[in-house]
Amino acid sequence: MFRRPRSQGIVFIGVGIFVGLLYLSGCGDNDDPLAPEHGSASGVVQDQAGQGVAGASVRIWRMDDEHTATTGSGGTFSFSQLTPGAWSLEVTAPAGFELDPGQAMPVALQVQAGQTTEVTILLREEDENGDENGDNGPQTVEILARAASFDPSDRTIAPGTTVRWVNQAEIFHTVTPVDHTEWNEANLSSEGETFEHTFHSEGEFSYLCTVHAGMTGIIRVEDD
Repeated sequence: MFRRPRSQGIVFIGVGIFVGLLYLSGCGDNDDPLAPEHGSASGVVQDQAGQGVAGASVRIWRMDDEHTATTGSGGTFSFSQLTPGAWSLEVTAPAGFELDPGQAMPVALQVQAGQTTEVTILLREEDENGDENGDNGPQTVEILARAASFDPSDRTIAPGTTVRWVNQAEIFHTVTPVDHTEWNEANLSSEGETFEHTFHSEGEFSYLCTVHAGMTGIIRVEDD
């Protein structure tokens, strides 16, 4: 009777164990192909009474990835297929409303794969007898320093108004006066950093970012 050499049987057993280990190793190293790769964000824009506000513009962005939406009748909004990571969200109030004084903008969100990040944005009704701050006192307006532009780049304000420049990008910007000394050059070195200046005199005040060519703006101070 023919007998298989004992060493050959040992070789076959060794090969089988090796293949099995390779299979198990591969299963551990590879990600689950069904695991979600994106996350989502949703929320509601509501007034101080807790009622949803329709018609609010919502924008969410992360570097060059940007999405927009408008709230429906219940004040809700949602964004899907978002890359996991840090996102910024801002809301523009519809006519008759403004941001609640305690509501900061933009809102920082952390999106995780397979999960929905929720946020609530508070508005209040504008005071018909006052300005956009709900009274007749000084007000503050914002100008956003985006990737390569100021938004808005041309802003008209009344004397006594404070302008707040907000860095909306993960890059360095400057707010540099052009042919005037109304303020000293300001650096916005990181996302979320701000610079404020209150304008008391009428006139036109141009400025630019020294880092990005063509990134310019102008403040027009006019007494109604």
